[in-house]
Amino acid sequence: MFNYRYLYLISFCSILTLAMQVSVFGEVRNVYESDGAKGIQDSINVSGAGDTVLVHDGIYYVRDVDSLGITMKDSIVFMSVNGAESCTLTGLNSTATDTAYHIIYCNFGDSSSYAAMIRGFTITNGCADLPFYWSGGGIYCNSSSPTIDSCVITNNRAGCGSGLYIRQSSPTIRNNTISNNSSTHEGSGLYIEESSPLIMNNRIANNSSGTSGGGLFIYYSSPAITRNMIINNNSSVGSGGGLLIKQASPEITDNVISNNSATYNGGGLLIALHSSALLTGNTITNNVSNMGGGIFTTFYSSVVIDSCFIADNGSFQETISGMAFINSNTDTTDTFKITHSHLYYNTFQPDTEIDNNTSITIPLENNFWWDKDSSAIQSLIEGPADIMPFEYDFIPGVPGEPTSIDSVRNYNNNYSVVIDSLWDDPDTLYLRIYGEDRNARFREAAVAIIKSSIYPSGIAVALIETDTNSGIYEGKAIVKTSTGSNDIRKDDIYQTVRVNSVCDSLQIVANMDTTQKFVVYYRVCPGVEESESRSGDLSHTRLFQNYPNPFTTKTVIRVQGLGDSKSQKISLKIYDLVGRLVKKFRVKSEEFRVVWDGKDKDGKMLGSGVYFYKLEAGDFTKTRKMFLIK
Repeated sequence: MFNYRYLYLISFCSILTLAMQVSVFGEVRNVYESDGAKGIQDSINVSGAGDTVLVHDGIYYVRDVDSLGITMKDSIVFMSVNGAESCTLTGLNSTATDTAYHIIYCNFGDSSSYAAMIRGFTITNGCADLPFYWSGGGIYCNSSSPTIDSCVITNNRAGCGSGLYIRQSSPTIRNNTISNNSSTHEGSGLYIEESSPLIMNNRIANNSSGTSGGGLFIYYSSPAITRNMIINNNSSVGSGGGLLIKQASPEITDNVISNNSATYNGGGLLIALHSSALLTGNTITNNVSNMGGGIFTTFYSSVVIDSCFIADNGSFQETISGMAFINSNTDTTDTFKITHSHLYYNTFQPDTEIDNNTSITIPLENNFWWDKDSSAIQSLIEGPADIMPFEYDFIPGVPGEPTSIDSVRNYNNNYSVVIDSLWDDPDTLYLRIYGEDRNARFREAAVAIIKSSIYPSGIAVALIETDTNSGIYEGKAIVKTSTGSNDIRKDDIYQTVRVNSVCDSLQIVANMDTTQKFVVYYRVCPGVEESESRSGDLSHTRLFQNYPNPFTTKTVIRVQGLGDSKSQKISLKIYDLVGRLVKKFRVKSEEFRVVWDGKDKDGKMLGSGVYFYKLEAGDFTKTRKMFLIK
């Protein structure tokens, strides 16, 4: 039989700790793992307004209670003792033979009550993908406005709203991780209909929708979406990889919207059907779709963007809408407006950033485009637009790249070891830039340019700041060998750099400070390696490391201590990465220096890469490595 344990059983220290975390009122009922999910439901059933159901560490199988999962009551606090890492509510039954439709079911019949709280659970394995229960695999919220705080809502399935389904409600959704949920239709992370929730400080990541709105699907609603990480979400056969906004009017403020993808339109956001969206202070990077890599707007909708950083988004089919695609049926009164924003590298390769298909001149004033020539900026826009005046530098108070760069590095996958060589095809670069944060209020981005012998002009990768004001920016890129028919523009969109299949070197350069570089070698070349062989009178000979190294225009190579060997044939030879001789210098003095300007024997400038210089004097040989970066 379930054993009720009341407030007097809780230690004074536990009460003090909980009081610091959340207000605890009324009677407190403790539930232990041995009581099971039935103990949770029994405690909720007998609790009144202001009471707390306190769940201790363990795994609770909610299908043992009911196919609807745990039915929540209005005006009670439902929370775990030690947080989501220690307390799991799973949709499975204890024999793992059946699954609940929802983990937590909220249907209070009153959306104006805000007293209920759900806090500190891992919520997983809900399965609402049947004809009659196909919404809200994790949490179903209808006519209910609880606070949902500090939960991990993961690996749930549903027709729509796999993580959370919110209808005719105004809940507060804060400090949660909503990840790896999958829906057959819309809104895998969150589905929001006829509601006005506050969605704040959440990580909405790696959710996948069968049609639209991989991260969030917003319909007939006006949510406030603030300071969230909306990343790596996907609409597999639809639109709006990060967010799909339909007949809705959200305010989207200070978020990171990055690395989302859609098969059709709007990799980051799609705004449609008489919607209006206000975007302020967002960092929007690395999103990909067929058209409108960052933003796609259509069907009489309007978008106002202010003080945002939009970079490194791409459209893989439509070559003129990396940043935004504005459909011809968009609102003719306030189509699309961007002001006081940082807009560039959508994509890094020559391309058009905005495709305006309306006849209205869209206002794009007071933005920083990286380019500082009006004709160059105008060439980035297809269709009528007014870019004047534009800014010549980063705008104060707007998210952007770091003000200075300390270093650029490549690491292993958990950023614990610096890696300077790769072997596999494909392989992965785990990039990190250290710099001086531009704005403490935002999580921003720093751009790395990655060059190889196949892509000497490079591709761009936007790295996201690990936290506000951390000054540490992380991201990754894929390394693949050249096929001989590569498309650098598409590879740039998919953060892919091509290398020579035999061997190559990758130069990782900080966009904000091109003197900050890091070199990663791809495979060991068979031609030349660093080596030394000496004998006889040349035992004191020294071949110094060239300086500077890496170099861009010229470098100095110095030799010392040749002694009486000057009667022998002495040469200094320069080889490329695969062992081909590109330049030769004859040496006749005991001590000498050579200045090499990066040109071959025919006076042709060589490309960026690894080169070797080899001193040969009788039986003495020594080889060193150097880097030419253009």
